[in-house]
Amino acid sequence: MNPQRIRIYHIVKTIHNKIIKHLFKSAVITSGFILLVCSLLLAIEQHISLPGAFLKMLPLLFGELGSIEWESPLARLAATFGLIAGVGFIAIVGASLVSWVVNFSLRGGRIMKRVNCKNHIIICGWNIQGYNIINQLLSPDIKNNRPIVILANLSKRPDIADIVDFISGDPTKEEDLKKAGIMTADTVIILPEFNNNNKNGINPDTQAVLITLAVETLRRDVYTCVQLFSSDYKKHLEHAHVDEYICLDELSGNLMVSSALNHGLSCVLRELLKFSSGSEFYKIALPKIFEGMCFRDVAKILHDERMILFSVETKENIPKIDEDGKEIFNKDGSHKYESVQKYIINPQEKDYPEDYKFKRHDNIFIIAESEPTVKKMNSIANKYQSI
Repeated sequence: MNPQRIRIYHIVKTIHNKIIKHLFKSAVITSGFILLVCSLLLAIEQHISLPGAFLKMLPLLFGELGSIEWESPLARLAATFGLIAGVGFIAIVGASLVSWVVNFSLRGGRIMKRVNCKNHIIICGWNIQGYNIINQLLSPDIKNNRPIVILANLSKRPDIADIVDFISGDPTKEEDLKKAGIMTADTVIILPEFNNNNKNGINPDTQAVLITLAVETLRRDVYTCVQLFSSDYKKHLEHAHVDEYICLDELSGNLMVSSALNHGLSCVLRELLKFSSGSEFYKIALPKIFEGMCFRDVAKILHDERMILFSVETKENIPKIDEDGKEIFNKDGSHKYESVQKYIINPQEKDYPEDYKFKRHDNIFIIAESEPTVKKMNSIANKYQSI
């Protein structure tokens, strides 16, 4: 085959593939073009304006002859091609509509191409625990409900509430993360995907680490929570500056031991971690009036309001170290410090002889029946101040 024929073959094949890929658009453009040409022929043959001829030809697009005099050969030719274009248009539109309905049903409902959310929660990856996570996030006990978007490599939408948006895509790809609104998201939950493990031979935890790296590269300031099956991979997450990670092997193992030594502990934790009944854990900002007060004094105040204070989140400057665990120094020989989050649980006298005193911008963790609003916390603080 000579080069000229090869070139023509490639051009024809490219056009054919584009038509097949965009069949609906191709049908509309082709039908419109044929209708326009036929209208032009009719306008010339019957000596009428092009818009008038187009209106007379328009019924042909829907398989009707309309009000055209068909005696002349040119008019009959225009009508024939117009009818062919109309029948083809109706057939392709009908087939596209049926195909869309079938695919919509098979994939379980709407799959978004792109979301337009702010301060939302993105769940990257999907496994069996995703259903419980969705149910808990949608609990009416959570006062500050955020929009939820799922980004997972699934062809079918999971059986979840319609209020949750779903995007079928690869969470390790920048383009798909942007479609899920990563640039405006508040929190990202990363789950190990069983599907990728089975399909591509990739370990689920490795996939979770890759997703984490993709997310942190795009948005260093987004809050990331990662689930791992094995604690062997947690070092990679620490290097990626992930905010929180949960290793199921460590968590379940430690819980089993603690439950064996303290019977009923797992039942207590299950109750505290489950929204919709009983009391739950909540993190709230420290009211300004409590700044400078001792942990025990605030605990007593909240206890009278049927809340249990058990931990505080604060910032602490610690010496900065490199990847080898060695301290980093400034040019003048002084220590280089970095600010890190510190969590103090039930502060003891050996660590804080005069008790821990709350500082500005501290956050506290409490156990309460429902999430207290800022207004309620300020009311409690004002009540204390008036005593």
